[in-house]
Amino acid sequence: MNITSSIALLTSLFCLAAASAQVDFRPPFLGCHIAGEQGQLRVLQGVRGAVAVTPHGQGVVAAACSESRILRHTGRHLILDQEDRRDSFPLEGHFSLALDGDNAVAVNTDAGSVLHLAAGEWRTASFQLPAGIRAIRLDSGRLTVLTPGRIEEWDLAAGALLASDPIHVPAGPAALLSSRAVLAAADGMWFHCTPSSCAALSPAPHTTLPVAPLFLTPLSEGWMAASPSAGLPFAVRVHHGAIESFYLPGESLE
Repeated sequence: MNITSSIALLTSLFCLAAASAQVDFRPPFLGCHIAGEQGQLRVLQGVRGAVAVTPHGQGVVAAACSESRILRHTGRHLILDQEDRRDSFPLEGHFSLALDGDNAVAVNTDAGSVLHLAAGEWRTASFQLPAGIRAIRLDSGRLTVLTPGRIEEWDLAAGALLASDPIHVPAGPAALLSSRAVLAAADGMWFHCTPSSCAALSPAPHTTLPVAPLFLTPLSEGWMAASPSAGLPFAVRVHHGAIESFYLPGESLE
């Protein structure tokens, strides 16, 4: 048997084995975001240039997603989908949501109160945040919050303040990239801000308020879903000190 015949045989055997085993190839999980006036929650899978979208209901005003859980707020209820199970908790107000491997939080952006999911129950955290929360992030049980003029990090389980630093972030949409970095859109520009500096990076489309406000939702791999009230949604991230972006699937919202 020559080399060409051997390769053909091995290829055929591989295809047969894959078919018999019913191998399920799934694209990597990217995250979720809310699009359109109807508040459609869209779950995203794939990589840059090849993203698939799965609608997951409408009437959503805030959301956070992981590969196994979807947390969303409808304005009246907090809903958690996980492992073919759905739990609903009555909750009114304006909230930002976040998930990590084991925890979930809902932060009242107006009042600063924190709800923490522990042992399957939503409980009020032992600490209170300042009013006017702009962005939150949850990593390994540590909650980072961007408040007016400060960035704080809290230990959820202990209710202890771990760090608090002054930071200047221009008014406008903002998202936490890490415990000490912020991506913000203001005056038609992207800004990368830390407690020590805030640098303008490049022009930011669809950020002129009040014509086309922008909403930023954390995805995976440092990406953010940028959902404008007009135009196509897109993903954006800071990479090596520069802005990278690509359009997400969907129709223009104009």
